[in-house]
Amino acid sequence: MLTPVRVAWLPAPVRGGPLRRLVKLLVAGDPRDPVRFRQRWTARRHPERAQIVLADAATVSELRARWRTACGAGFAETMGLADYVVRQAALALERAERRLRGMRYKVPRFVAESILERPAFQGGLMRLAQELGRPQADIAREAAADLDEIAATHSPYVIDVTAELIRVLYSRGYSAIHYDRGELARVYQLAQRHPVVFLPSHKSNLDHLVLQSALHENGHPPNHTAGGINMNFLPVGPIMRRSGVFFIRRTFKDDAG
Repeated sequence: MLTPVRVAWLPAPVRGGPLRRLVKLLVAGDPRDPVRFRQRWTARRHPERAQIVLADAATVSELRARWRTACGAGFAETMGLADYVVRQAALALERAERRLRGMRYKVPRFVAESILERPAFQGGLMRLAQELGRPQADIAREAAADLDEIAATHSPYVIDVTAELIRVLYSRGYSAIHYDRGELARVYQLAQRHPVVFLPSHKSNLDHLVLQSALHENGHPPNHTAGGINMNFLPVGPIMRRSGVFFIRRTFKDDAG
């Protein structure tokens, strides 16, 4: 029987206005992933913020059966059992820790990796390599780079930083954002059962920021947002990607497959 275990570091209660909270986040860093010195200080001064998280346990035989089902007939070549167990443990811990930190930090994990490891995807890469007369390893590296290019990699820390930054920006021109919280709660219930797509009018560049802020305020998971690949430059690109933006090219006509 294997039980994933980790220590979850909870942030301190939120105080002050958006600018003060933003500065604190930027200066102090991620409260959920403190350096060793901050871990010792938090454990001594605020032990309630250091929580032991136990995820759902599973037997080795159950994990082996799930591994074979997930990876198909060629499971030994796609992903080793040990790697699969580590991945499942990380996902189980994410679910368990979410009960402590809230649904607004429900973010997808291992998106690109899970696609790359699918037997059907691997078979497609093999066929493409044969058609193009190129080594399969080269095609696999190119596919991995393309997936990294288009996959958002949410970070709870950047989600918080972005939320406070948005509040600082819109408060410079507007006193408040007015919206129907009841309707937003209804959207939350729908999202528990179905995929939800937001279609903003894009009358201004604040549309995406206002939606992201409203979702964060009401405990919704962050939405994914499509952005042009021209925005993927330092330092904007990494920040946007970690707050939920995935980048798309204007054309794919030069890509095979």
